[in-house]
Amino acid sequence: MPLTQEQAERVWLDLIGGPSRFGYAHGMPQQTFREYHSEFEGLSSSYGDESMKKNLAMEQKIAELSSQVEDSRARERWRDIKYTGLKAQLDALLASGGIPHCSNDVTFPP
Repeated sequence: MPLTQEQAERVWLDLIGGPSRFGYAHGMPQQTFREYHSEFEGLSSSYGDESMKKNLAMEQKIAELSSQVEDSRARERWRDIKYTGLKAQLDALLASGGIPHCSNDVTFPP
């Protein structure tokens, strides 16, 4: 069963990331847009189903990766907070003289 004009347009717009205000996609001349768009006319619904499944899988992967990025950013923020606190403690300890100065004549065992 062929896709309707509306279904073909939806599939195409999903593939290119949405409509443009000029009637063509992201700098593609209108004629090229029509050529690509016409490729979807008359496609079977099984192709549309397969395409939709691929799109869904990609959307799920994007959501998963976005979540991982957010988790990573949260860990980085936590690390930065801990580093700032530890650096302040070390600076205070060094300023208080609580750690003796290390001379350059320190020797290490062989």
